[in-house]
Amino acid sequence: MRYAPSAPVRPAMWTCVLLVSNVLAVTALAIFEATRGQTLMREIAAMGGMPRESEGNPVVGAVTVFALLVLLATGIALTTAGSYLGWLWRARQTIEVYGLTRPRFSRGWAIAVWFVPLVNLVLPPLIVHDVWRGSSSPRRLTLAPWLTLLTCWWASCLVTVWTLVFSRGPLLTGTGHAQAASVLVSALLCGATIWEITRAQQMTTDSTVRLDVPAGAGRRGLR
Repeated sequence: MRYAPSAPVRPAMWTCVLLVSNVLAVTALAIFEATRGQTLMREIAAMGGMPRESEGNPVVGAVTVFALLVLLATGIALTTAGSYLGWLWRARQTIEVYGLTRPRFSRGWAIAVWFVPLVNLVLPPLIVHDVWRGSSSPRRLTLAPWLTLLTCWWASCLVTVWTLVFSRGPLLTGTGHAQAASVLVSALLCGATIWEITRAQQMTTDSTVRLDVPAGAGRRGLR
């Protein structure tokens, strides 16, 4: 029986857990901004800058909480991005083994495009589609629902980037309800694309393993 690599189920699960954690961290930051952000900005401005801990001012505690929330949200976001690219690498590796379709992009390029300015606004969904296309036999794949999901996911990602970078309110970091909502939607759709690809690859790997088992092996194993 030839070796058949398994679908990247664990990387997919870990990435989805991190997506949920990212949503919770951004939501916590947005709640802090909504309940304390503007007041904290006025208090800091009235004191002529960031307060020193030696002053014993209660503002120090609020600033500390704010800093921890920012660090937490940033750390989880970076970890989530790394986990997603790790899952994508594994998924891309799997389709090379089964060769159901010929990939349009090399494995290295499939990761590199995420770091190239402007290119990373267009090519990433094509990379993900390429992986999905090679994850199962064409007769098992349903194109229209997948393209709808893929388009909605990438559109939500672009909207999230826009709201986080260009559409900031009068807050400490600009993270408000709109930003938290866009992060939630993009995370849900991202998780859906991950599981759609992982499920297709799991079906392919399972069927390949069953086909590679010699006839009668199961009966011999029971004796």
